[in-house]
Amino acid sequence: MRFKLKPKLIYPMEPISPYPGSCLIIKEAVISTNINRLDSRPAGPVNLRSHLILANQCTIPPPPTDYGSTPTTFLSLGTVFLVACAAKSSPAFLLSAMADELLLYDGEVSATIAGFPTIYHFQPSAKLAQSEGHKPLIVCIPGACHLGRIFYGGHEGSNSRNFLAYQLSQLGFNVLSLSYPLEIGDLMPTTAAYFRIPDWGRQAAVTTKKVIDEKGLTTRSIVLMGWSMAGRMPVPFNITAKELGLDVQQFISLSATPGISGIRAATPRLPCSEAGYFSMPPRLEDFYKQLEEMEALNGCKDIIPRGIYLREYTGGMPVSLQAYGLKYAGKGSFSKDDVVHEHETKVFDISNHALIAALYPTSILDPVHALTDKTTWGFLMTLKLESRVRQILSSVDGPPAWQKLKDLIESAPNRLCLPVSGNHFFFVGEESARGAAEAVCKLIEETRKFQEELYNLSGT
Repeated sequence: MRFKLKPKLIYPMEPISPYPGSCLIIKEAVISTNINRLDSRPAGPVNLRSHLILANQCTIPPPPTDYGSTPTTFLSLGTVFLVACAAKSSPAFLLSAMADELLLYDGEVSATIAGFPTIYHFQPSAKLAQSEGHKPLIVCIPGACHLGRIFYGGHEGSNSRNFLAYQLSQLGFNVLSLSYPLEIGDLMPTTAAYFRIPDWGRQAAVTTKKVIDEKGLTTRSIVLMGWSMAGRMPVPFNITAKELGLDVQQFISLSATPGISGIRAATPRLPCSEAGYFSMPPRLEDFYKQLEEMEALNGCKDIIPRGIYLREYTGGMPVSLQAYGLKYAGKGSFSKDDVVHEHETKVFDISNHALIAALYPTSILDPVHALTDKTTWGFLMTLKLESRVRQILSSVDGPPAWQKLKDLIESAPNRLCLPVSGNHFFFVGEESARGAAEAVCKLIEETRKFQEELYNLSGT
């Protein structure tokens, strides 16, 4: 759906913001010499080039030089502003703007599943014979304020080789990327302000089962991969997956944060949109700096251009998905949430964790994950393994056997948590995406070997 903003006097400057953090393209402008009347006769048209105005900085090009104007640049905080040019004659500008229509990319499906909107994308294996029967379906879940597009791309001018889903498909995997509800233009209905982590896990698992059935896949084995905030939902996903007859054989963290409250500091004064979602434009700017680093590491430019990234890859999200202790209270505001975060994520429901592995970054631009992921996921990994062998300890045949079992469990964080060159987006860029896909394969194989060794020592 396209919509057109009504011409609006912006002298002095006023915000025009159909969506916080969105972009506008200036299509037309006229000059009025009477700043007091909106219906004054235009002095004449100003032929502006079509310019993308980004969320954090915009420049309106000057009208013809005979008006004696100079462009004004205005820095804003996550809201689009149209800024009048400073003209010698102080004319007012009436600007007619049209928001870009946001469309589904090739291969995307928009649906309402488990009561909430979603977009999903299926990337079939490029080696069908290899994927039949023995390879699991890889399910990719994005982090805060991001669509699943971060895994597969698809914008105009994009190269699929720069994205993880393509590279995994070249290794024989079917790949399903799932987007939770976001406020991103009119791409999804904004009906999910009350969406919570149990809803997220359930929707993702139900969508996975739906795609497996629709595509006629023979496997029921899943490797779940969660990026960033998606580390908070693997247990709710696994609980529903079991109910649906699916087998989540492994969870792989991609720079992910487990569902433990207090790990990330709460952001004060979170903005709430009219639909009840929140966004974080300053954080998205930090993210884009990391994407630029990945471009440099891969020797290319514009893997995802900044304007496209802000407009087509990111949006506002339901606040309860983060560990901020907040919920949507209605009427465009958030309030304190009395539900304990760990009750939602079920992070310490060890029996419902799949086996855990992790890929973590090395860049100083993502220091939290570079420094902590091996330890945080290693902690949960060890708890999961201990729970598996606890019941057979009485049958361990003497100190030598116990020492071997102990050594194996203690080796798990080193064997199943692997560093990957790059930052929070270490899987973006052709070389990096290929390397990340190969690291995923390595983890899957290493986990298989680890389980064989564990079975030989403990029978479990």
